[in-house]
Amino acid sequence: MSRRDNPVTTYLSDDEKQDLKRFVEQSDDSQATVVRNALLEYLDFDRYDRIEDKVRDMDGKLDRVLRHLSDDTTHTHKGSPTSKRGTSATEKVRKIADRILSNHGEVIKADDVDRAIEDYAGADDRTLRKYKGLLRKRGLLFEHPSDQRPLWTHETDRWTDWIETYYKSAGPDAVDDYLEAYPASSSATPNGIAIDTGELKQ
Repeated sequence: MSRRDNPVTTYLSDDEKQDLKRFVEQSDDSQATVVRNALLEYLDFDRYDRIEDKVRDMDGKLDRVLRHLSDDTTHTHKGSPTSKRGTSATEKVRKIADRILSNHGEVIKADDVDRAIEDYAGADDRTLRKYKGLLRKRGLLFEHPSDQRPLWTHETDRWTDWIETYYKSAGPDAVDDYLEAYPASSSATPNGIAIDTGELKQ
């Protein structure tokens, strides 16, 4: 099959036609070659996006399986391999939290949290995500709700201050989504928002 097989026809507005003409004049290729190359580039980007979506979906499934394995400690017999893995994860996350609390002040840089996890559990991305999730779920450490502030804290007062500031800029839905990772909840008040930390178990 030659490059001229399977011709495709399309239509452009006057402005689009003028833009194409100017682009062709600035290049060394024919109008047909410019249009074909642009279409192929678009299809390549679309294919890459689909591949990235599949990878993200697989990562999400792996994370859910890892969380299930780490939490499933009450439905297995004592001494079984699954129980040992769950206990090991629980012990590690406690050691990670103890290490961070003993070596840092009230506000902790995200890099220091990563380093503690790497020292006790491993440095791959899935392990980092798993143990950060366990730190949040067990109320041992609290991440700043803003992506622009790579910070953590172990103090609930500091944490609720962060959330109240975040609420003013992002709104209640964003706060509710953020709190899903923690044993805590929020409620509206006449002055803004209240954070219920009564379920936290340090």
